[in-house]
Amino acid sequence: MKPTVARLGGVGNAEVAFYDPTAFQAVTGVRFGTTGRNILRGPGLVNVGLGLFRNITLTERWKMQFRAEAFNASNTPHFNNPGANVSNAQFNADGTVRALRGFMAVTGAVADERQFRFGLRLSF
Repeated sequence: MKPTVARLGGVGNAEVAFYDPTAFQAVTGVRFGTTGRNILRGPGLVNVGLGLFRNITLTERWKMQFRAEAFNASNTPHFNNPGANVSNAQFNADGTVRALRGFMAVTGAVADERQFRFGLRLSF
């Protein structure tokens, strides 16, 4: 076990770790661990939303508004958190990793692709 956990940043493969997997051990008996709750953060989430509105006066009584909105305008991928089951990993006798099998690996993404929405509003 290590006092700090290094962030390696691997994404996309079940055998590439996001955090250092050698900083954790499998629970082999009934005991309390030494790590606190929420000590690690996932890959993060950034969203950019844009909106464009245009008010048009048709007559004194009739008004129209055109709206164009973009959600996730930068089309940035949002990855899931790393796998947390240390029992999936296989370690060699010297403590090196033989196979991660999904432990500390980011293998999925949230399906939130770029979206556009257009609208026309008529007021009277």
